[in-house]
Amino acid sequence: MAPARAIGRASIRGCVLPVRTLALPTCDGGNDQLAFRREAFEAVGGFDESFGAAEDLDFTWRLTDCGYRLRWVPDAVVRHDYGTPTRQLRRAFFYGKGECRLLRKHPHRIGEAAKLNSAPIVYAIFLMSLPLTLKWRWYPLLLLWPMWRHRNEELRWLVLLDHLAMGVGVLHELVRPGT
Repeated sequence: MAPARAIGRASIRGCVLPVRTLALPTCDGGNDQLAFRREAFEAVGGFDESFGAAEDLDFTWRLTDCGYRLRWVPDAVVRHDYGTPTRQLRRAFFYGKGECRLLRKHPHRIGEAAKLNSAPIVYAIFLMSLPLTLKWRWYPLLLLWPMWRHRNEELRWLVLLDHLAMGVGVLHELVRPGT
């Protein structure tokens, strides 16, 4: 068995840039590589720092609500350091909490958010339904589906734990909002 190691670093090509012109190609995702003009930042009041996570998606949704369009800049390169698996699981928990706060703030976008990333919602429902194991002992075997789906990932077990941590974050935020 290999010793614990860092998940690694990634270089992501492309960047999302808010613009006001209609002549540019647009996109609606990928906010972890966001660049913007000060005017756009100030027009929507900046980031909502009460989030802790998902504040970038809240920011871009408020930008589009104010008439800004998001443009994909494929030549931009963003470098991410994912750190250790423990660090990533902690981050996933806060992403789940942030996703819950995001949907509470923008209820009209629940469908859009579910299309972008259904994992926090699906895994929260899975965790809430764990008592079904008392009647249907096979219920936890449903986790084999995402394991098979991510079978080509080097750390597929971490993807599953990551999604479960997001679900726990959603449930935590539902039970104890703002903590």
